[in-house]
Amino acid sequence: DIMYSKRGEEIKHYLNNHPEIKYYIIIDDDNDFLVEQQSHFVQTDPEIGFSIKEYQKCLKIYERDKERNKNFK
Repeated sequence: DIMYSKRGEEIKHYLNNHPEIKYYIIIDDDNDFLVEQQSHFVQTDPEIGFSIKEYQKCLKIYERDKERNKNFK
């Protein structure tokens, strides 16, 4: 297994090895992700967790990616 200094690099490696994944959302209370992953990232409050606010952000990301890939088979 390859060790990565950032979880963003781990995600990039995983996505590169799984081209069948069309959409993804990163949900975390810490931001150690790559620049190109920021548009897929929803940061939660470590004291509150996942709230309706984060749910709405996730839904927007999903809808955006679905629209961008609507002709993708």
